Amino acid sequence: MNLSGGNLHGQPISLAMDLLGMALTIVGNVSERRTARLLDEKLNNGLPAFLIPPEAKKGLNSGLMTVQYTAVALASENKLLAHPACVDSIPTSANFEDFVSMG
Repeated sequence: MNLSGGNLHGQPISLAMDLLGMALTIVGNVSERRTARLLDEKLNNGLPAFLIPPEAKKGLNSGLMTVQYTAVALASENKLLAHPACVDSIPTSANFEDFVSMG
């Protein structure tokens, strides 16, 4: 007879952590949009494009354009990482453990 005394199923905690990850991804998306708005001369209430001083040579000085590229890349990566692990359950150990949360 095989008895298990542990409560090792992590799906309830995984569900909460997955929701937290999704919420933080949304906050990151909003942050990226705010950065984009700040750097866009059509949307930032008169500031120069990419916050480059007007006297700077625009071909040589990209200002904060790279910051927005980085923000877009991070927001995109967060969307991939926010995939919920709590929905994934796979039997293991020759079906001895029939419902194992991958969360």
